[in-house]
Amino acid sequence: MNPINASQMFSSMQQLASQAQGLNASGMAGGTPGADLVNPKEGGGFNAVLKNMVDHVNETQVDSSRMTNAYSRGDAGVDLSDAMVAMQKARVHFEAMVQVRNRLVNAYQEVMRMPV
Repeated sequence: MNPINASQMFSSMQQLASQAQGLNASGMAGGTPGADLVNPKEGGGFNAVLKNMVDHVNETQVDSSRMTNAYSRGDAGVDLSDAMVAMQKARVHFEAMVQVRNRLVNAYQEVMRMPV
């Protein structure tokens, strides 16, 4: 069993907290959270933004599954802390996507309730 590297785990948690607050790794304001998911050259508007968000969430879930499987197989390159951080990152991304979906559904329902 691999020992847990507390300092590495703490730095990963700090990095995730900074990303959640909309800051980049240097601590400077990074603008709107999720803005890195939008490629202005692609175009496509709202549809492209949603597709990029879903693809990003899918990538984090695939990475989480890969790391979890590697740890359970006993691969030397994967620590328990890395696997747990990847699992939590995937969970947070998925929950954020669900919240966006819920807000979109609520907005759609409000528009549909408007009198014509």
